[in-house]
Amino acid sequence: MKEDHLESRTLEWLEGIGYTCLTGEDVSLGGAEEARNKYTEVVLRPRLEAAVSRLNPGIPAAAQAAAVSRM
Repeated sequence: MKEDHLESRTLEWLEGIGYTCLTGEDVSLGGAEEARNKYTEVVLRPRLEAAVSRLNPGIPAAAQAAAVSRM
């Protein structure tokens, strides 16, 4: 199995269970879901920050920021 085949199958599976899959262009600077400044950024920081806040509403903002920085 080649990497692109595995990737395609994985994306199909994720969409099949309800996830919305985006392309690198979608999340890059100027894209529809802009979440990174360059392709080498693998962590989509705005999405990570939102998830940490949503999953940990009871902890202070400074602790949430520290958790994001550690990741």
